[in-house]
Amino acid sequence: MKLNVLFQEQNDTIKFNAVCPVDYYNVDFGEVQTITENDYNKLENKPIINSVVLEGALTAEDLGLGRVYYDSKENWESQHELIAEKGVVYIYSDYTFIEDESGNKTEIAGIKIGDGTSYLIDMPFISDAATYLITKHVSNAAAHVSSADREFWNNKVSAYTDHGGELENLILSKDSYELNGEIINRQ
Repeated sequence: MKLNVLFQEQNDTIKFNAVCPVDYYNVDFGEVQTITENDYNKLENKPIINSVVLEGALTAEDLGLGRVYYDSKENWESQHELIAEKGVVYIYSDYTFIEDESGNKTEIAGIKIGDGTSYLIDMPFISDAATYLITKHVSNAAAHVSSADREFWNNKVSAYTDHGGELENLILSKDSYELNGEIINRQ
């Protein structure tokens, strides 16, 4: 018993073809009705961003996303007195580039986010700030394992049962430990 269903889209019309043993399913397909709606504003269940229904001409601000400005590095840097608006994203379309082994260059955008008080030209790029924070963190020895921590861990006692047939013996050791059933000596 098969039910084959085929949907085809042609010229904004959907065709529905079904083949099945009608006597088995006791279904009368009769005439198939096609409904076509070309007006987006009449549709139900439209997408939503930040509780705003995507309908009509909406800006990023209308959607609660804030403003985004896009320009070349040269044009941004020519505006020496521009105070970066708070929360606004400034995209430098050609901030830098990478070059492959064949000499082909690919532009890489740079991004700054305004604070409402600083000149845009003086603000760091997001990548610069991230690089600084990562470098600062990596070079911070106190944030990582200290030599005192290593010494403490290296002098911990390991515990395992004796595998020489005396499973009731518990062995405590600072020189060896058990890993996957094998006794490993630290020395």
